[in-house]
Amino acid sequence: MDVDSRSWNENLIRHVMKKEDADEILKIRLYTRQLEDFPAWHLEKTGLFTVKSAYRLAWNLSRNVVEATSSRAILGERKLCLSIWKTKVQARVKILPGNLLLTGYQPGTTNAEEKLKDRAHAKYKKGKRPMFEEPPARAEINAAQKMKWEPPPEGVAKINVDAGFNKEMGEAGAGIIARDCRGLVLLAACKKLSRCSSAAQAEALACLEGVQLAANWVQMPIILESDNADVVAGLNATQDSRAEWRGIIAEVKAAVQCLVQV
Repeated sequence: MDVDSRSWNENLIRHVMKKEDADEILKIRLYTRQLEDFPAWHLEKTGLFTVKSAYRLAWNLSRNVVEATSSRAILGERKLCLSIWKTKVQARVKILPGNLLLTGYQPGTTNAEEKLKDRAHAKYKKGKRPMFEEPPARAEINAAQKMKWEPPPEGVAKINVDAGFNKEMGEAGAGIIARDCRGLVLLAACKKLSRCSSAAQAEALACLEGVQLAANWVQMPIILESDNADVVAGLNATQDSRAEWRGIIAEVKAAVQCLVQV
């Protein structure tokens, strides 16, 4: 690291590291503020340990063992159990192999999975929620199209920020726009963000860029609006974050002190 500029010595890193390792190291953002090291649980976005994530980890690690050893029955029934677990239905359906057998799901038949799906759809028609996990992408797009920008109160500016992230390249871009209560644009900017490791980090950086621009150009109270719930929660939290973008949150909160009101 170059201590004075708080940046990576990229030439040295690429000289002594393999390309894959160098690329990952260079994605790590070095913060302008000095932060103490802290323990974090990497399986949660918040960096905080949860029993749910530990259970999910144990489940994923044990699945191969369970699939290989849990069934001691004859070959046909073992294939049946594996077929059930691989079927894309809710877990509460998967754990009822006895009931499935009674309803016609038999090993060795060519239409066994179709019968399972028919049973799931029959349950759905009775008022239950869908058994198959279909991506709600279209519904999300339609909902986003219906959302409208809400103007801030008179005498207040609203800054909307957004970011796009390229995971393979570790690069991102941010867009910032500030408008008053009439919708008139006070400022607009876009910027390339390098050294990003996640979409949430890119969104946090977009917030930082927005606040820094507002400190220079907007002389009134502001509302900072982002569509990333994790970043918003981090900015509103009073306790220190353990997320990977903790340093950016600290920088945003420091920059906010230069503004009239946020």
